[in-house]
Amino acid sequence: MNAINFKGLSNPSLIILTVSYFGILEYVFNTNIKIKSIFYLLFFVLIQKIINSNPNDIENNIKFNKWVNYFGLFFLTIIFQNALLNYEIISIDIPSYLVASNAISFEILPYESQWESKGPLFMYLYKLVIILSNSNYVHFRLLNDVLLFLIAILIYKIIYTKSDSLLSSMNGSILFLIITSYEWYVSEYSEIYCLLFILLQYFYISKYGLNSKTIISSSLLISFSSLVNQGTAIFMMALGILIITKYKKNSLIKLFYSGIVFLIPHMFFYLLYFLNGVEILYLTNYIYIPFSYVDSGNFKLYELVVWLKRYFLYLENLYYLIISLPLFIFFNNLNKKKIYSESFFNDSIYLIVSFAFYFIAGHNYQHHLFYSIVFVAILTSHIVKKPNIYLFTLLIYICTFQLFLNLFPNSFNNLKSLEDTYENYPLYSLSQDLIEYFPDNNYDVLAVDNVLTLFYLNKENLSYIVHPFNHYESYIVESLINTKKLKSNGVSHLSFSIEQEPDIVICLPTQIVSGNPTSSDIFNCEVTDYKKNYTKLDTDSFNNNENKEYYLDPYAKMRVYIKDY
Repeated sequence: MNAINFKGLSNPSLIILTVSYFGILEYVFNTNIKIKSIFYLLFFVLIQKIINSNPNDIENNIKFNKWVNYFGLFFLTIIFQNALLNYEIISIDIPSYLVASNAISFEILPYESQWESKGPLFMYLYKLVIILSNSNYVHFRLLNDVLLFLIAILIYKIIYTKSDSLLSSMNGSILFLIITSYEWYVSEYSEIYCLLFILLQYFYISKYGLNSKTIISSSLLISFSSLVNQGTAIFMMALGILIITKYKKNSLIKLFYSGIVFLIPHMFFYLLYFLNGVEILYLTNYIYIPFSYVDSGNFKLYELVVWLKRYFLYLENLYYLIISLPLFIFFNNLNKKKIYSESFFNDSIYLIVSFAFYFIAGHNYQHHLFYSIVFVAILTSHIVKKPNIYLFTLLIYICTFQLFLNLFPNSFNNLKSLEDTYENYPLYSLSQDLIEYFPDNNYDVLAVDNVLTLFYLNKENLSYIVHPFNHYESYIVESLINTKKLKSNGVSHLSFSIEQEPDIVICLPTQIVSGNPTSSDIFNCEVTDYKKNYTKLDTDSFNNNENKEYYLDPYAKMRVYIKDY
């Protein structure tokens, strides 16, 4: 990272005062979040008065080197993202993505044999990373860290294009990394893949302005993003607003061409599915299910307050930094004759649209805020007024230092022997035991839950649906039954699957649903109660392994059954 020399500052006591204050506020001053927030905001206003009295040029006292900065960002990415690497499962979504992606090939299109909700391009990209990792789950997770690092680099380059300041570039990128170091953002979500396309198109707009070439490239890149996650098509709205703002009455032709370019990749994939006689799968995944998904949502604005409170518990100084960002921007523009700028307008539009993604999705999933976090980081490029950027930089480095001390020991322990970390995964160990039952590799598996085992076994799920929760979403089940890919016997699709008598059955008798212990009413996991030709395996050692999952469900006691021959 940057080597900071504070010798040139005329008021180093300001730094001591700020660091001491935050130390007292976090470690000594024991009161509730509201009172602490008020004390922090009062301090923030006071410190503005002090630093405005003598704004020295800190940036002249910092030695910059772009490649050293890149290495620093990479180092922080690896440390901040791997403190939880010892947990086999953090998000239940990721195993489902792995299984569905692993099933595709040159002959088998996404959705043909296994269904997952994400776009076809996501499946191909996931498959590529699986191949590059040699189907090693730990290596797969580390390669996704590299993608997150590339996002940090794109943020860095976008901010530098806007501000011509390496200090601002580093601040925004580090802010992104420290916010995403929290447990909600350390999994291999589709948002990471989408952001590579969205940020690349935004970089082109920031660097070259809005013209015919950047409109075409942006429309194409947003289209690719929507082929990863359907909902990111909403960023065409942001691009459209920028086009209308710049071209005004002459914007219709630009919007028309933009829309045509956006549709080209989708038409390619639709034609691909049409030629294979399975266009219903594409339409189901891009029209029927997404609209039902939005209708099934229950957005609660209070969840954003919960989001902030969790950061208060995670790292108080990071919480203070987040809530003060609007104030930084306000004081930066104070006394300016013209607050508006094209760059600020563009950043604000993309931030609003990225938040709209979270709002429209309506399920209060924290990882849906990934896009908002990125554009908040980019918006910090407008904190350029010297006293403000100094304080902002100081807070960034305080948080970075604290997080490094907190996360480095676990990350180092997890990374020092990747083989040991991998072998300590309980579902991986279970899969190795199951392989011994079928040395000829001729067996099938029904995994109603713990589907990561399928990835380790390199097997498809006997059920067309992979994600455990999707078995209980009626709008998904009904839509997939209409495609003829999901079979049902009139009782349920899972009942149909168990009647096929798979060689291995993996399920849960009870799990937490909406905060309550719930038993499935469409599938009886106690298979040996009604199938006498199965043997129940002892899975206590796997269920009790603390490395199994980060969000431990005490009711989720996995059952595994082997068919007798």
